[in-house]
Amino acid sequence: MDDMDKKLHEFLDGPPVTKGSDIGLPADHPMAGADVLSQYTDNDAIEDGFLVDITPEVNEMARSRIKRWLISRALFEAALAPNAEKIGERDGEPILDVRPNIKRLIEAWRAAVEQAGPEENEYWWFDFGLAEQVKACHDGHGRVTFCFPSDD
Repeated sequence: MDDMDKKLHEFLDGPPVTKGSDIGLPADHPMAGADVLSQYTDNDAIEDGFLVDITPEVNEMARSRIKRWLISRALFEAALAPNAEKIGERDGEPILDVRPNIKRLIEAWRAAVEQAGPEENEYWWFDFGLAEQVKACHDGHGRVTFCFPSDD
């Protein structure tokens, strides 16, 4: 089959069908067998500016089995950017050292996890000295996301 035939078949057949189970839904989930019409991934949210990936900073500070650490842009600007030290500039934008504030955030989250006890949780809420509590959630696949409950 040459490239023209391949492109014609791709057009006529449409994109491959993805099921809920293909994106990680458990077999007993009601949407596991449903067709996925669209997906908005963490990478999409990072590219759009809704999430900030803080994985390199967290991994630099602490040994962690968690593969990916994310924070909502709103929480980043409310909790990490204030009082951060300006350490440079790129394209007219300041480069901030948010590591001390990330360390405080991780410590507050760990205290909330410890207080919750040995039960496996999906969500934790804790105070971080802001107008709203912080919500931390993990997806069970090595990702923790921090946000305000109102960011959902």
